[in-house]
Amino acid sequence: MAVANANLSTLVTALQRTDLVSALEGNGPFTVLVPTNAAFNTFFIANGFSGVDQVPVELLKQILLNHVLGATIRSSDFAGFQSGYAKTLANGISTGTKISLYFDANQGITFNGVSEVTSGGANLILTNVKT
Repeated sequence: MAVANANLSTLVTALQRTDLVSALEGNGPFTVLVPTNAAFNTFFIANGFSGVDQVPVELLKQILLNHVLGATIRSSDFAGFQSGYAKTLANGISTGTKISLYFDANQGITFNGVSEVTSGGANLILTNVKT
């Protein structure tokens, strides 16, 4: 599905570069919060990278895993929770811990106060709305 969407071409390249495609095709459940090309470009500019190939592979992998939840959560579920934390598959600083995303669904759905859902349903597409 992402391959067919030109607005997700950077995501496809990043998933291939980090070899996460096969992992996400494995046993789930997973909820993937999909960053658009615009979100990636905001990240590149803010961090001094010229593109996806400039980001160290391990850093890129953790960034991508920070967009993957190890559960099935639909946009309506976030709305029902209103606000809180969702654990991602990205590694935290301490061994064995995972990073959590803060979500607020009181007026739309935002994550960590900087990303918003721009397309609902089973496929959540996020864009960075401020740097």
